[in-house]
Amino acid sequence: MATRGTSHVVDMFLTGTGKQERGNLRRTRILELPIDSITPNPDQPRKKFNLVQIMELAESIKEHGILQPIGVRKVETGHQIVYGERRWRAAAVAGMETVPIVIVPEDADIRTIAMIENLHRQDLSAIEKAMAIKEMMQAEKLSMEAVGQKLGLGKTRVHQLLNILKLPEELLAEFCRANMNETHARGLLALKKFPDAQKELFQKIIDQDLAGNQALIWAENYLKKLPSKTPVSDMVSKSLNKLAKIEKRWLKITNEERERYIKELLPLKEKIDYLLGNS
Repeated sequence: MATRGTSHVVDMFLTGTGKQERGNLRRTRILELPIDSITPNPDQPRKKFNLVQIMELAESIKEHGILQPIGVRKVETGHQIVYGERRWRAAAVAGMETVPIVIVPEDADIRTIAMIENLHRQDLSAIEKAMAIKEMMQAEKLSMEAVGQKLGLGKTRVHQLLNILKLPEELLAEFCRANMNETHARGLLALKKFPDAQKELFQKIIDQDLAGNQALIWAENYLKKLPSKTPVSDMVSKSLNKLAKIEKRWLKITNEERERYIKELLPLKEKIDYLLGNS
């Protein structure tokens, strides 16, 4: 359960720019700190920062200043960022010497606050959300439902995000760079039994800039075009898989085992020959 300190700070992010947030900000003392006395949080959910967006924010800060203070907590070396690292980075680019800050209560759940700041303000990439949620679940031993409650996300949404991490490793790195979302992942995961089609869709997403729903439709259309499996074709497919496993083991087994396998396989061969001859 969130502590009182956590709830107070979380409220600031879940109420947009409405009256409640402005009231919370008035009740929170805003201070100014030297920008070089503040350090980033190594547990920040956002792992990458878009340089173009940082530069754009820096230009905005030069013109309008920092409109929302940066949340920090006291540490031995000074102050560490809890939320607002993009603003801090942009302020440095803008040449500011000090930045407005609020001190986050010591009893606040830092990890949750950092996650909510990113989820509700400047969205993380889908894969960064997934990795951060997984990390939180493991660190705090939370179920999908529990982590969803902490972050204001439904269980289904959490499940969809975590599913991204089931993609093949060779796709995950590019998935992050291409800034795809969980709907793209759903389309790709629908093709997990068809690696060639999965790679083809992945390339189409990149080359044609397909939206998530378009990727999902492409995957659904691909699956619809596949020949429907009959009980017999399913049995044949399973038999072929078993034969492939036997073939892999064949060179490693003893002569005695080979003779036993041959005795078992010969009747099957005769049945297959009979079926093929009568087809």
